Amino acid sequence: MNNMGKLCLVWFSMVTIIACNSNENKETSRPITKKEKVSTESIEQNISKEIMLKNGVLRIKADDLQVKKDTVFIYNDDFTLFGKIYSENESEEPVFIGQTPLNIRAYYPDYYTIIFDSNELSNEKYQVIVNGSEKYIPYMDGITLYEDWEIHMKTSFIVTDNTNPLRETPNENSNQLNECNYATLSFEVIEISNDWAKVVCNMDCEGCPKSGKITGWLRWKKDKKLLVKLYYVC
Repeated sequence: MNNMGKLCLVWFSMVTIIACNSNENKETSRPITKKEKVSTESIEQNISKEIMLKNGVLRIKADDLQVKKDTVFIYNDDFTLFGKIYSENESEEPVFIGQTPLNIRAYYPDYYTIIFDSNELSNEKYQVIVNGSEKYIPYMDGITLYEDWEIHMKTSFIVTDNTNPLRETPNENSNQLNECNYATLSFEVIEISNDWAKVVCNMDCEGCPKSGKITGWLRWKKDKKLLVKLYYVC
């Protein structure tokens, strides 16, 4: 190959490398959309759902948050900003924007369900658990709603299994209701008595057996541990 051919080959190689690098930079420097930062499907709900980490829960009224186009700010223990949940307009469900995924008790913004383990309101803020650590959320009128565990149980669907069966009375020595197929049933709470909940099979979701409604008592907690699973949508 003559000198002119070698020069052309070098020039062509340099142009190719520059073009590739330029395309790569364009790809990596393009704006990241909200949905790419965090999507409902990508969030891992690996916070312990069996342990009651605080005295109750903080429910974010996500439908009102969307209507008001407002923002819930989440602060670290040193009051630096950890992240925020907001809705840009009335037609978009709230999203979380932050440096890490949001691992809390329940995060299903497409069903307007955003729930943190939380203590009662103190000094106009709630102490909540996020990713296993304590954070703070300021009180927001009409947006933040604290529920103690007894109230929260009555707003949830609960599921149990054969290791924690329904009983006739709120006592572990009471007779079991053995006709239940717990794999096909969920329950609503109609009464709380200390660690026990009187429940009835949920007609609106899984339904009840052909034999009719099932009502009985479940032990829903022991010390700080939940003995049932909580669900928020059918």
